[in-house]
Amino acid sequence: MSHRRYSLWLALALLVGLVPRLWLWYEQARAGVVYPGDQDEYYRGAIHIVLTGSYYDSGQWLRPPFLSIFLAGLFALFGMHIATVLLVQAVLSLGTLLLLAELARSMFESHRAGVMAAVLAAVFLPYASYASQLLSETLFTFLMAATLLLAEAARRRDLDWRWLLMCGMVWALATLTRPISLFALPLGVGLVLFSGLLRRIIRQPAVEALPPRRRLIGAVALVAGFVLLLAPWSLRNYAVHGHFILVDTNGGTSFWLGNLRAPDERELQFVWNETIPNLAERQQVAVARALENIRAEPLLFLSRLRNKAVSLWQFDVRLFAANAPIGITLDERSLAFAVASDVQYVLLLLLALVGIVFARRHEHHLVLLLWPVYGTLLSAVSLGHPRLRLPLIIFAFVYAALPLAHPQRIVAAWQHGERWRRVVLLGGVLALGLLWFARVYIPFGQSQFWLVQGNTERAIAAMPDNYLPYVAQGDRLRAAGDTAGALHAYDAAAERNGQSSYVQLQRLDLLRRADDAAGAQAAMDAIAAVGWGNNTLYSWAWEHLPPYLPEQIDIAAPAPGVLRACTRPNTTNAGRCFAGHTSGHRCG
Repeated sequence: MSHRRYSLWLALALLVGLVPRLWLWYEQARAGVVYPGDQDEYYRGAIHIVLTGSYYDSGQWLRPPFLSIFLAGLFALFGMHIATVLLVQAVLSLGTLLLLAELARSMFESHRAGVMAAVLAAVFLPYASYASQLLSETLFTFLMAATLLLAEAARRRDLDWRWLLMCGMVWALATLTRPISLFALPLGVGLVLFSGLLRRIIRQPAVEALPPRRRLIGAVALVAGFVLLLAPWSLRNYAVHGHFILVDTNGGTSFWLGNLRAPDERELQFVWNETIPNLAERQQVAVARALENIRAEPLLFLSRLRNKAVSLWQFDVRLFAANAPIGITLDERSLAFAVASDVQYVLLLLLALVGIVFARRHEHHLVLLLWPVYGTLLSAVSLGHPRLRLPLIIFAFVYAALPLAHPQRIVAAWQHGERWRRVVLLGGVLALGLLWFARVYIPFGQSQFWLVQGNTERAIAAMPDNYLPYVAQGDRLRAAGDTAGALHAYDAAAERNGQSSYVQLQRLDLLRRADDAAGAQAAMDAIAAVGWGNNTLYSWAWEHLPPYLPEQIDIAAPAPGVLRACTRPNTTNAGRCFAGHTSGHRCG
């Protein structure tokens, strides 16, 4: 493939990737809502920079700064309009596709592999979804992909110190976005220093023959680039807080939250927030508490290591089986979206496994392969969640591109290659199956089968503790005009998943139509408690709930934020706006 054709195919991949990003931006970000938790803290950091020129230091912990700096730059360019900034971020996320394409092209010396890596990342729904959220996944994934590409460039140039210097600088930016990459630096330095000892694994004579002095200079350049960008932030933290804070104080708290002895121990965080004003000292207390918990119950710690590692790589569908979904947007509420994402995820990892097994020895990029192993170990000792794996699966797009770009090579290697490769491949598939399998999927799958058949009663019987069959039953009864039956079904769903904004919104709407103000207020309070009493939910309610025409309007009554079916002012009611029988005009 010529360079011109390669560029054209990459441009097409970017256009393909733009479609799901714009679609999901329109679905979940056009209202410009900032959700409580991580998003709110990144937003506060950005606003503080825009308004005062300094960072936000008065939260419950100190967040890494680079995402807030990035958002502040977008606010400065495009104004204080969150939806626009998220749209720009979604478009900029396409840059990750180009980095993955170049990494695959360089490793396999194949333009076709580069195109395939870009296409895989373009259509991957989780990447598209997080591209329009105020979270660090998109920026961190971009920076880690750039770090790995620079590491590959240095490897192919006999560990040229200039490339390693740039690699260290970008690595520092990634660490200032999410600090999980911090402790991987010694691993990278070790691979540079002792590359000769790894020759039997990487089989690269050029690297093997490098003199110790060149490897040492390369390692120093890598560390120097890293320190050059990280040190100013660390020194600033010491000046502000009087303690050495390398990047943030969130890591120590996450370590403690992942090693609680009892769920109610979490409440200590609010006590510390009130009684320990210094963020560094607050983190020290959290780390000490975590270590105390581990010493008190080491077996519990060991069992949780496995559970958190498995949780990191589990399916998104498991959230639905566990009655955990909260939001109203497509990626939060739709089981079909979760299934589609999981199917992509399974195919991606299986293809990557094929690529890893049948790649030639010199095509094994050790930093790239060790990155997900390192991330899994780190999650095992702190927190494990499917969202946290998104930056770790960079390797999967690169290696999955190989069998798609060169299937004949894979078939030939299967038929005529070493037997151990086939054994490793089958063993890897079995290991992934054991990693993904959970017994809850059996009754959940049976329940969903009956829902697809339209039999909600059998779906409920298959998994009575799951909220989804009751939601389907409520939707069906409401569409049929049986509001009392629908409310009963939604109540049953709320008993199983009281966090679901969709369920509580349906209850709120039906209860206010039944003049049950207390019940409607309770449903509205449940929505607000999980942070979804916002414009995204109100916009969804306007577009999806049927019109409601009360005899009179009480602006203090609980409602999902909008009024419907208001008449246009005329000569007899000039300046007035009241509920009537003419629909199609909004009144606020």
